[in-house]
Amino acid sequence: MIRIKQTKDNNCFDACLASILEQPIDIFPNYKGGGWEIKTQKWLEKKFKKTILFTNFNDYMIDCMPVVYHIISAELKTGGWHSRVAFQGKVVFDPSLKEYPKFGVWKTDFTGWKTEFILTIN
Repeated sequence: MIRIKQTKDNNCFDACLASILEQPIDIFPNYKGGGWEIKTQKWLEKKFKKTILFTNFNDYMIDCMPVVYHIISAELKTGGWHSRVAFQGKVVFDPSLKEYPKFGVWKTDFTGWKTEFILTIN
């Protein structure tokens, strides 16, 4: 994993993918809107022969998580989402161009995180 910062306000997820896959951020298509998960999945399968599993995890499932880098995303109280790179449930890198506090801005209580996306390798 290499640390790649996002290049614009709405590509933190792509920065996380670029960091985990150790690729330049500008190759990622930055899909938005309805169906972005499926489009991203298909693009990753075609480009890298990799699969991404979109799932929700709870804190009691941390011990069951694969020991790999993955992406966790949370909804902001002000709207929108933000993604960070984690390793077995613990944040190890934030690609943001601005600093987000650990608490107070997130909609959920699971240390600020609601949904996890785990990158798996075929």
